[in-house]
Amino acid sequence: MASREGTPASVELEHQQGAAPEAAILHCGGDWVTANLEQLAQQLTALKPESPLSLEVSLETVGRLDSAAAWQLCRHVARWQSEGVTVQFTGISDDKQALLDNVGALGDLEPPREARSTLLIALIERCGRASIWFLLQARDLINFMGMTVIAMTRA
Repeated sequence: MASREGTPASVELEHQQGAAPEAAILHCGGDWVTANLEQLAQQLTALKPESPLSLEVSLETVGRLDSAAAWQLCRHVARWQSEGVTVQFTGISDDKQALLDNVGALGDLEPPREARSTLLIALIERCGRASIWFLLQARDLINFMGMTVIAMTRA
């Protein structure tokens, strides 16, 4: 029975000698799924294609591709393109191409903005913190009184 994680995602950059401009093939393989996302992100971040460069991204040996891994790939492709690298996908099925097109159209997502605290929320938060502090102090006082009573009855 196959494991849920499947085949680990792999990335290998192969430089083509004698091509003008310098060309390279990025061989992608394995299952590009959320379970392998951290490893995949580290491998893609470690790649530093030199500019000007024509990069061919070969997805022939990619088994499964989910939206999280497709988004990770699209982020790195956009970064490379901003650095002057020409990127072209090869060996990609229609369904994977459609997924990459949809995810790539989203662009780089911004992290959510931190909620601004209003005066009312700040007041409620301070009251809540004070109430918890009061209850903890009351618990400690009751514990102390109970231990004192127990000690006096044993003596």
